[in-house]
Amino acid sequence: MLVALAEQGKVQKHHRVRYSHWIRQALSNLDYSFPDSSLSAKTAALLNDVEFVELCCMPPEANALLSSARRLRQNLEMEHGISVPDTVARDLYGEAGYIVDSVISRFEPKKA
Repeated sequence: MLVALAEQGKVQKHHRVRYSHWIRQALSNLDYSFPDSSLSAKTAALLNDVEFVELCCMPPEANALLSSARRLRQNLEMEHGISVPDTVARDLYGEAGYIVDSVISRFEPKKA
């Protein structure tokens, strides 16, 4: 607890998830076509989160982004036999596990 209190108020760098190669490549393709859209909107489009994309982008851009992401997702799933949502979830949980391991200290309880 003392360590947590000592860290309070310190500025932390934003941690970016390191997605698998195929996901990074798809996001790179979306970056090229939609340079003004946020990474979170592009990731949401790749996951087919229509509601989030429509909240982030104006209708013409949202529709184009979703359509491009749909093609990329379908190609990835057909060509490489991967599920894009499962791959992204695996990457997110892997990063979460890494973060947890880096902030939790383990110790052996004292034996009475």
